[in-house]
Amino acid sequence: MENLAGITAKLEENKVKLDTIEAKQVKLSTTLEAEAGSLAHLRHELEQAETVAKQISEAKDNTIRDLNYELSQNKKDLSHNKETFERQLLTASTELSSKDITIQQLRDDMLAVQSNYSTALSMSTSLQESETEIQNLQN
Repeated sequence: MENLAGITAKLEENKVKLDTIEAKQVKLSTTLEAEAGSLAHLRHELEQAETVAKQISEAKDNTIRDLNYELSQNKKDLSHNKETFERQLLTASTELSSKDITIQQLRDDMLAVQSNYSTALSMSTSLQESETEIQNLQN
């Protein structure tokens, strides 16, 4: 009987251990389910982050492409504007040289007119003096 009591005690001890193991298994199972749910949530967040990162990368690529196109257009416009400015500058320079020549020519003509006027005035004065002398001689 002692043997039976020892076996019963051992059985009771093993039952307590088994209950403890089962409690730990339930606790581990609950923890594992919670971790699996957390892992699924983290996977979902990772997928969303990857989607956002892809959208950001595409937006960046589009922006860079748009900016490069705009830069290229601005370079073309700048080159065109430079060529136009250079042509206008050359035209203005040519016109200015032409006007400088015209102004110098007008000055020369004015000096010639003044000289001719002085000569005509002098001749007019001489003519009046001659007419006066002729009248004096006739009288």
